[in-house]
Formats: sequence, structure tokens, C-alpha cells
Amino acid sequence: MQAAPAWFEKGDVFELLDLPDDFIVGLDDIALTTNKCFRGFRDIPQGPHFLWVQQPGSVLRCGYWFVTGKRGTLRVKHWDSYNEVLAAPSKSDYQLESQSAHEWNETESAYPTLHPYTSRPTRGGHKPPLNPVSAQPIWHSLTWAISPVFLGWVFATKHTTAPGGKGSGERVEYPIDSLDTHTPILINEPAPSNDDPKTPQDTDKATLLAELQYTFVSGTLLSNTSCLARWWQLVLNHLLQPPPDPMPVPHHHHHHHHQLPPEGQAALLQTLHAQLFFTEHYLEASTDTNTNTDPNNNKPSSTPSVMSSSNRGTGAARRGPSADRSLYLCLPGSRTRLKAALAGYRSGLERLGATMLGGTEGLGEVGRAFAALEGWLNMLGWDLSVYGSAGGGGEEAGGGGSGGNTGIAGDDVDDDDGDDGENSDDHEEDAEEEEEEDEEDEYPVIVELDAEGREVGLVSFRD
Repeated sequence: MQAAPAWFEKGDVFELLDLPDDFIVGLDDIALTTNKCFRGFRDIPQGPHFLWVQQPGSVLRCGYWFVTGKRGTLRVKHWDSYNEVLAAPSKSDYQLESQSAHEWNETESAYPTLHPYTSRPTRGGHKPPLNPVSAQPIWHSLTWAISPVFLGWVFATKHTTAPGGKGSGERVEYPIDSLDTHTPILINEPAPSNDDPKTPQDTDKATLLAELQYTFVSGTLLSNTSCLARWWQLVLNHLLQPPPDPMPVPHHHHHHHHQLPPEGQAALLQTLHAQLFFTEHYLEASTDTNTNTDPNNNKPSSTPSVMSSSNRGTGAARRGPSADRSLYLCLPGSRTRLKAALAGYRSGLERLGATMLGGTEGLGEVGRAFAALEGWLNMLGWDLSVYGSAGGGGEEAGGGGSGGNTGIAGDDVDDDDGDDGENSDDHEEDAEEEEEEDEEDEYPVIVELDAEGREVGLVSFRD
């Protein structure tokens, strides 16, 4: 067998065959429209990646998760026009082990025409905004916890082996599309069954991080409503549960699901920050009716597209993250719930501040991670320091008190004359937002039914 070409040292090659013109193709945070010369991507670096395609005029997308190793390999998919999916080619001559010198030369001749992974299309001459949580590219912050083992748990036997692959984690592609309801529920309230070898037996930082990252990317890039719904469950029910009081009162019990050590909480907050930042600056609006969108976006699709950068709304007063993204449209009132949960989390950190936060390095990391997220949201128009924690007992997430120990942005805000007015404006704005979101057409949701035809998971009052 001929030795693999030297260009595999630069990363994976992903060839896409038989794609018609004007398809939208995405790889991670890259998105472009195909032409006759497009053959795929090259120099894909080590780590988790997501490739997807969308037909012209369609709102549905299909794609593959895959994880690359230290040395590159060849991956090949072709467009199956009959089934309208991206599938493995039926030709056996794409098996890597049996490739002849002629076939290597054919791939090598196409190599210069493949799109380099490091090349990012730009819009209006704008460079992609910098990652707010790391010196690494934004994609790394969105996916670094996703491993071949995690993808194996998610998809179980629902996977296809890449050309040349023998089932190893780095040689498998995992398919998913916009309508796929196969979402991971690895962080679950009931203890997982010990009889299921495909279910992780812990709820540690890596598992929660990976699930948070997987559901976000699959949900936003495919507009997969099952993944988006699961992401909101993780954020509101797990990630943003307020930290427990240092001395909890027995009769005032709170359910703090899967409390992680401080370093785990900090990593989750950094991931959430990167996700909200990506949603705001890298994704286009899910509709073409909002005037606060990129002027070059003339596609009628309701599915969001990856874009290189966005400077929308910089000339006008902001009211928080853009409400026209699929992340917020999938759940009525989601931005209000997110803001309330963040304010409640902030209050919890403040309660810990006087006794713990200043003296524990791990908790200090949590404070710094939250401060960075809060500071960015403040620039978008959300002031969490003067926002009442909805559903949190009516407690005011005020900006005074012991904020000096928390390191949270906005702790020095102590304007008694302005707090009431700002809170009034906040709640008036939230009421308007909830009314607008209630008027939005909701996405259809596929639910699981039990043997009697009732939705699984509903509260039952029967004995």
C-alpha cells in the first residue's frame, strides 16, 4: 500500500462529492455556498467537528459529527439526491486501505482546490469577533469537551464508519439532521440503569459540559428543536441553579441538581458565555422580517446561517441578546427566563461572597467567569445587578452589599435613586418581550407517548 500523503500531517481531508450548485455547506463556524469547483475541506485540525449541508430553498439540514486525531485521514461523503441526504459513497474504491496510487493521485490533484479550514469567508470586510473566554478559536470553546466516547454514548449503534474506518472513535462519523429526536439525556434526574453499558454512570463535569456543548451546536446549526429544548433544560435546571447557601436551613430545602466543584462551574459558565456570544455574533436571524439583521441576508430560510461577524445594533440602545435567533425562538419567554436565572445565580454568588468566595481559589474562578459573562451582557443592555430574580422569592439581585468580594461586574453600582426606575423599565421590557414571544409561532415539538397515549414525563396525581 502506498504511504499516506504528507498533507495528512496538516489534518483531515473531507471530500464532498456530487453536491449540486448553490448548496449551503457548513463546517464548524464556516459556511459557504457551493459552486462547480467545490470539492470539500482540507487541513481540518485535531478535535471535534460538525459538518452539515442544506439544499436551496429548504429549511432542513443534515450533517455529521466527527472527531479528528493527531494525524489526518480521508473522509468522503456524497450527496444522495434520491434520499436527499449526505451519505457514504457506495463505491468501494474510497476505502482508504485499498486506495491505489492512481486514486491517491486523484485525491492529491484535488487537494489544492479543497477549502482550507483556516480560511474564513467574511461579510462586509469584517473579521470574525475574538473568542471572549479563551485565546483559542471560538469553535474550541464550543466543543472541547465532546469526545469519541461521548458521541458513542449519544448515538450508541446509530453511526456509520468512515471510509477506511474499523470502528475506532476517530474514524467514525455520526449523522444527525434537523428533525432528529435522538438527543442525549446523560444528565438525568433518575439514576441511570447499571445494566446499560452505553450510559455513563456519573454526572461529572465532563459529561455535563459535553452534553451542553453537543445540544447547543446541533440545535443551533440544524435548528433541531429537540436539542434546543434539551439545552434549555440543562441551562435553567442545572447550570444556573443558584449556589447552595453556606449553612442551608433544613426546612427551606432547594433542589440543586448535580452541584459541581467550583472549577467545574467555572468551565460551564465559560461555555455558556461562548455559546451566547456565538449566537449573537456568528448566527444570522432565524427570520427575514426583523430589520436588525445583516443586510446581505436575503435567504428566505427560517434556519439560521453561520456568518463571519456581526456588528448589529451597535448604533442603538440594546435590550439584551438578539431575540430573533433560533436559540430564543424555540422557547417562549426564554430570554426573560435566562435573565432571571442569571440574576438569581448572581445573587447566590453574592450570598457566598462574604464567607467563601474571597478565600477559595475555585470559587474565585467562578466569580471571574460570571463577571466576564455579566460584563458582556451588560454591553448588550442587560444589567443583572438591578434585576429582580423572577421566581426566586422576589429577592432583589441588587448591586450593593458584599459585592467587593465577588469580583462580579456591576458590584460598585449603588445608585438608590435609579434602582427603582431601572427595575420598572426592566420588568416593563420583560412584559413586552413575553407578549411578543407568546405571539410568535411556536416550533412543533415531537413528544414521547406511553402505552396509554399520554406524554411521557407529565406529573401524575394517581396513586
